[in-house]
Amino acid sequence: MTNSSLPEPMVPENPFQSPIELEASQATHPNSPNGTLLGICLVVVSIVNLAASGPVYLNQDYSLAVRLSWVIPDLFFGLAYSLGLAMLIHTAWYRQWSTLMPGHWRLIAFLSSWFIYAGSFAPSLGALVAYAIFIATTNERGTWKSYAWACVVIYFFEFVQMATVLFFSDIFLGAEDPTAAGANIFGSPWFIAFLAVSLFTQVGNLAALVLLIVGMITDAQHKVRRDFYHYLGIGLVMVLPIAKVIWTLVVGGMLFPGASWEDV
Repeated sequence: MTNSSLPEPMVPENPFQSPIELEASQATHPNSPNGTLLGICLVVVSIVNLAASGPVYLNQDYSLAVRLSWVIPDLFFGLAYSLGLAMLIHTAWYRQWSTLMPGHWRLIAFLSSWFIYAGSFAPSLGALVAYAIFIATTNERGTWKSYAWACVVIYFFEFVQMATVLFFSDIFLGAEDPTAAGANIFGSPWFIAFLAVSLFTQVGNLAALVLLIVGMITDAQHKVRRDFYHYLGIGLVMVLPIAKVIWTLVVGGMLFPGASWEDV
């Protein structure tokens, strides 16, 4: 592993600029959002999350315990979304895209999941655009930049996959004979293409995971300094989807039949 995996050093645009002024500017506007901004984002996101889950909390078909259990995913996902929103606002305000760390990328890209209410395409498209911006502006090189490229490919295939599903749904729902329409879909080249895209998406996810692990190992070997938000982005964004599956299958499926995070 070479030093090409490490981020490039910060270089001022003006070669005659005082390095003391540059350091002062970085100290005044650190790469991480302050507590006030984070607190505001946390309050706003939590309110929106709880409001969006209103149908669940008010559903009398569920017991009180089931309804209250939805508070847990709302709070944890709300925390992740708040971190991403605060990081996005801070970075856009101070135009510090180039100094974002890979964990920061993950927090901002994960925020796109919050916009599922805007449409089924929104999460994939938002994350794709986010990682494309990171690639164009980042000082990171080597493994981490390859990771960003892998994410662009993944979200592009997810976007295509979603579009294909909607295309098949329109054919199936609009057909006079749904059974015959289903048989035609499964035997069509479009369905084979859909399977190929699904396979590429899974392979891409595996490749991104490998690159993420290699990037972390490289950082440790070269003692690259990262902030707390970076590690939150690495860990929280990885743990939450796994926890979601466990909660849905174990808690939602066994203890609370019919409960699912898909409604959150």
